[in-house]
Amino acid sequence: MVGPELRPGEWNQEHKSVKAKTIPFVLLVGISLVHGNHASAALASGVFQTSPDATVEERGDYVPNGSRVVPFSVSLTLDLAAVQPSLTAVIRNAVLEGGSAFGDVVLGGRPQPFELTVHSLSGAQLADGSYRFTGDYLRDIYPSGTQYLFDWRFSSASDGSAVWNGHSYWAGGHIWIETISDVALVPEPGTAALIWAGAMILWAFRASQRSHNPQGGANL
Repeated sequence: MVGPELRPGEWNQEHKSVKAKTIPFVLLVGISLVHGNHASAALASGVFQTSPDATVEERGDYVPNGSRVVPFSVSLTLDLAAVQPSLTAVIRNAVLEGGSAFGDVVLGGRPQPFELTVHSLSGAQLADGSYRFTGDYLRDIYPSGTQYLFDWRFSSASDGSAVWNGHSYWAGGHIWIETISDVALVPEPGTAALIWAGAMILWAFRASQRSHNPQGGANL
């Protein structure tokens, strides 16, 4: 036998001590896998999302009081490895023309805010390493094309996180522009990381329950 022999009561206390140290570690590893360590990562292909508190500024002739700040919830897919980089953005709470009756007419009666999918028509890496994407903002609604355009740029902040800047705007005879300023993007966790983290959290929870109820079964 290696080490001192423990009596049953002492073994139980020792086992609880090991669990108390292991469970926080397991939870920390699980959380790290879900969110990842992007402190030093360059901008790369992937699926990203905006933070829950992300906002944009909307200005224009039909915007109440000329300007307002609105929530901005987006799931964004960047393909930067292709010959021509591309992007797909699903904006869950898009707005147009200040949510006005005029905007409703443009949208064919769709209530605002509305879900909008945006695809880039062109994409390129710039000299500073950032990426620029342009296209028709409403092309998924009007495939023949509109004068609602977008010009978006994505770069890496000093901490390695992805940052979104740019404009969506009307290129015709009145003013409508939505300004995106330093909106942080968070990588969406992969399926495998979510499953592994969930399994580890479940294991930690069950281990904690057993440690509080030693009569309910063996302390494994």
